[in-house]
Amino acid sequence: MIPMVHIQPGTASLELERALILVEVIKVNEPRPGTPDETQRRAMAAARLLFVRKGYFNTSISDIVAESGVSIGSLYHHFGSKQGLALRLYEETLDSIVALMEERVGQKEGLPAKLRMAVALLLESADRDPLQLEYMLFVKHDEIQPNFVPICMSKPFLLIQGLLRSGVEQGLVKDLPVPMLAAAFMGIPIRLFELKLRGMIDYPLADRTADVFAMCWDAVRTGAHDSDSSLANPGGRHQ
Repeated sequence: MIPMVHIQPGTASLELERALILVEVIKVNEPRPGTPDETQRRAMAAARLLFVRKGYFNTSISDIVAESGVSIGSLYHHFGSKQGLALRLYEETLDSIVALMEERVGQKEGLPAKLRMAVALLLESADRDPLQLEYMLFVKHDEIQPNFVPICMSKPFLLIQGLLRSGVEQGLVKDLPVPMLAAAFMGIPIRLFELKLRGMIDYPLADRTADVFAMCWDAVRTGAHDSDSSLANPGGRHQ
């Protein structure tokens, strides 16, 4: 059920944007009752919870069966093994985040607006489904699959890097290596999420979207701290 959104005078556009993001975040994980897809989602939701709490190797198939209520036969039918379940969970988690980012970011005009939407989605997701973000960022996925792609090279982060690369080309973003820019831009919201997980932040992160984006943007935009630019980048362009 989607919660009511109360719009105050003078804040309609911001509240509407928040409401639209929340609806999309809910839709990403909404199961269809009575279908095989629902069974798989229940199994993946249980596995995600257990992998975060106990780690991959300390989680057994029996644990997943007990947590999800899905039969062991259904688990093996749909996923083949615990590793198959883990791989499917990781791929679908990333794909759902990327699909949402591409849709919502693509609706915005101009680089700052696109990057702001990416930050807004991350913060909304952290508030709505912190377990999903904790799973994506902090579970040791390299224990599960030998050819694991580091999270900094995963699809959501590559999308951010693509936006920042275009910003360098447009002269809107500092002329620094793109991975460095992405680390500076994404490091702030990720650190805030970690602080919230540790109980050091007790308010919705999405309420501070404007402030968080301002800090992220200031970390990468041209014109910020230009007095140090000759020291940071004496040799010209980097890609």
